[in-house]
This record gives sequence, structure tokens and C-alpha cells, in this order.
Amino acid sequence: AHWAEQHLGGLDLPRRLELFLQIADAVAAAHSVGVLHKDLKAANVLVSGDPTQPHVRLTDFGSGHLLEPDLLAQLGITRLGMTVEERALMDSSSGTPMYLAPELLSGQAPTVRSDVFALGILLYQLLSGRMGQPMVSGWDHEIDDPLLREDLKAACIGNPAQRLSSVNELTTRLRTLDARTQEAQRAEALRARRPYLIGLITALTVGVCIAAWLTRSAIQSRQRAELAVAEAKAVNDFLSQDLINATNPAVMARGSSVLLKDALLSAQSRILARFSGQPTIQASVHKSLAELFSAIDLWPEAEAEANAALGIYRSLGRVDGPEWQSVQGTLAILLARKTDFKRSDDIIESLAKSLDDRSASDQQRFLLSYARAVNAFNKGAYADAVPHYSVAIETLARAQP
Repeated sequence: AHWAEQHLGGLDLPRRLELFLQIADAVAAAHSVGVLHKDLKAANVLVSGDPTQPHVRLTDFGSGHLLEPDLLAQLGITRLGMTVEERALMDSSSGTPMYLAPELLSGQAPTVRSDVFALGILLYQLLSGRMGQPMVSGWDHEIDDPLLREDLKAACIGNPAQRLSSVNELTTRLRTLDARTQEAQRAEALRARRPYLIGLITALTVGVCIAAWLTRSAIQSRQRAELAVAEAKAVNDFLSQDLINATNPAVMARGSSVLLKDALLSAQSRILARFSGQPTIQASVHKSLAELFSAIDLWPEAEAEANAALGIYRSLGRVDGPEWQSVQGTLAILLARKTDFKRSDDIIESLAKSLDDRSASDQQRFLLSYARAVNAFNKGAYADAVPHYSVAIETLARAQP
């Protein structure tokens, strides 16, 4: 303690740690032969030699506690140096209160961890330069190194079960302080870069997702375009070969009086065979026939064709797409013309719920408006039908200019 008043201020942090490690190694040596010191404090450490390279000796085991007396005897060490009576030796509260572990003050037996606690107090005093100063609230503000603060907390924690279990644990921490500092700096640098890395990874991920979405959209658009071309060609071939040719007397051998009804019914029977394996095109043709049958007032045939188209889309799992909605609109108009207003109203209401006004296309708006207009017209509600017809005309002009 007297030496520290004169020379401790001249030692930098590494030399203060070297001084403490000499003390701690002496305590560890005592523990290795079964002796607890129980009164570790600055006054019981003798210092000699060059002040810049001091040498220490640990003294005064008068309050010490023998963990393994037989081990001392085997080493030829007697108990003559233990000057305190046996009763005092067993007294867990003997020692200097500033350095006593909390469990000793409550009457528990001394252990290696209680000496570790006293060493932690002594380490704090050496690092802070406040010899004789207890570790009171706010002590951590006097220790600049965060790792040393962690070491002091681990050595001086109140609960002995959570405290460092041996002196060697403490000395190992101190001897590897430089390596731990470098590791902490690397970890801190990584944490500092982490937001940028996260931002970069997020940006890359978003970019990949957008690219994938654009690619998928492009592929889907190309597929839709290819399907539309295939549908148009198939319907065109169907109309020219199966419908229009049905009116050719040389083909039908029925003269020149073939009715449109007969031509449609004849073409209807060929749909399944012609478009086998092409369900979407088959559905499109069923929808076209439904509109044609409806135009010449063949209600049962028209409804059957519309339901056939819906059945195909349902089997394909496409019950919310524009094709499904288009057939639903055709069926709603057909039912309104048949004065089956209950079913027509239900379909129109369902269509209205499935269409989002913000994302609906002009073709979809036309479909809904036209179905509402025809429904109101056939109910005789002409004033209600007019605004729906107006919207249908406006949207159709944009959808099919």
C-alpha cells in the first residue's frame, strides 16, 4: 500500500497487470496446496526491486483456511505459521471487510471463489489507482477498457455461483487481453459494417426478386400472347372450316337453304374432337358459341355452351381470371334475356366483388357495365340501364378501339 502511493502512478496498464498477475499467481499457488488466504489486501503484499519492474511476495496467512491439511504435511509444511487459534481459523468473517465476499459476511464457509472476489477488488484498486477504495456504485466509470470491466464484474459478482470459479480463470483472461481486444475490435468492425452489408444484401435480394418478377412477367406475357395467337387461329379455322363451310351445298348436300341454327348445331358437335388436348382453346370456342346461340335466341344451347366453358376453366383452377369473368358476364347477359334475374343478379354481384376498381382493365369494366345494362334493360328499368350503357360504350372504345 505504501509502495503504491509512491510508484503506482508511474506504471502503465500493462505493467500494472503484470504486478497483479504476480499476486494472483501466488494466490493460485496457495490454492494448489489446499490453502485459502482469506485476507487478501494491499497491506499483505510486499513489493521490492526496481519500481518499474517490481517483485511481489504474498504474506500474512494468519487468517488462512486449510482446505487439505494432509497435503501440506506431505509437502513438509507445518502449521506453525498459522498464528491464529483454531476457532479464528474457522471464522468465515475474519479478514478485512473491504475485501470480504458477500457470502462470508452472511456466515458461509470460505471457498476459492471468496479469494477470487478479494483479488477482483485488489485488481480494481490497481487499475484505478485508488488503493484502499472499495468498489462502490459507479466504479466502472474509472475503468476505460470494456474487457477489463467484464473481468472485474466476473470476479466480483455477488452470487458466488456466478463468479469465476478459480484464480486461473481470471489470470487467463488477463494474459489474453490483447488477443481478446483484437477479436473485440474485429467483431465491432463487423457490427459496424453489418448495416451496410444488410443493406447491400437487401438491395441485391430486391434486385434479384425484381429481375425474377420481370422475367416471369415477360414469360407470362409471351405465353399469353402465344396462347392468344393460337386461340385466334383455332377459332378462325373452326369458323371457316366447321361453321361457314357448313353452309356450302356441296358439303352439306342440303341445297342452299342451310340455316345459321343448323350450322351452329353442326359445328357444336365437332368441338370436342377438334380441340381435344387444348382445353383453353376449347373453352374459348364454347364461349363464342354461347354468344352466337344467344344472338339467335337458342337459350338452352347458349347456356349449355357457357357452362361448358366455365367447367373447363374450373377444372384448370382458373376461376378468377379474365377468361372466367368474361364467360360469367356472357352467362349473366344470357340469363337476363331469359328473365332469370335472380341468377343474373347473383353473377353480376359476384363479378363486381371480384373486380378491383383500381386494377380492373377497360375490358373488365366494359364486361361488368354491359352485363348491368342488359340486366336493367330486360327488367324494364331503362333509366337505370342508360348510365351503364354509357360506361360500357366509353370503356369498350378504349378496350377495343
